[in-house]
Amino acid sequence: MVVFWQPGFPTVASQPVARETLAKAFEGMEPVFSDLDQLQDPASLAGADLLVLPYGSAAPADAWSAIMTYLRNGGNLLVLGGQPLREPVTRMDGKFAEGRPQDTYARDLNLQHTYEVPYPQGARFAWSAGYSFLPALEVRARRFFAVEGRLNGLGYMVNADGEEVAAPVIVVDHRARRPRLRRRRSGRSRDNGGRPHGDARL
Repeated sequence: MVVFWQPGFPTVASQPVARETLAKAFEGMEPVFSDLDQLQDPASLAGADLLVLPYGSAAPADAWSAIMTYLRNGGNLLVLGGQPLREPVTRMDGKFAEGRPQDTYARDLNLQHTYEVPYPQGARFAWSAGYSFLPALEVRARRFFAVEGRLNGLGYMVNADGEEVAAPVIVVDHRARRPRLRRRRSGRSRDNGGRPHGDARL
């Protein structure tokens, strides 16, 4: 497992996650924390079963070619918070600059569009059928987004009427020619659209 970790890299549309929190969350999985220079080298991802991007909507554009090579070769991507790959971030003169919000990078993974939706007040989190063996979670989200694309919800925010109103945990599985994206904390759950997802701490 490789976790992208770069001092000074911005977190966009999400709450920053401390390195210590990530290390604890992935304890036992031997995470390797790699900065931007390391991530740009395809060899840094060779043999990794998962790449983690913990900066919300911010996408490391300078390393995108290496990331796509990794995904096309069967790698997996976990994006924490925000809108997946919505804002490309580049390094210029030693500083990081956020680009304009766009769908270009997400569409490489068959995620067509994302947008913010109203917060579902009073909803509780529940795993979807087949995943109820996982431990119960309390999801504390500040914002929710919708993602359009071919994806499935693994867990939902359920309102008092029992309606699934948001999917904080989604998965996109490209088994054939496309790469696979695994994402927590955000997403719609239907092939022809989906449900809102949240920027949440799990």
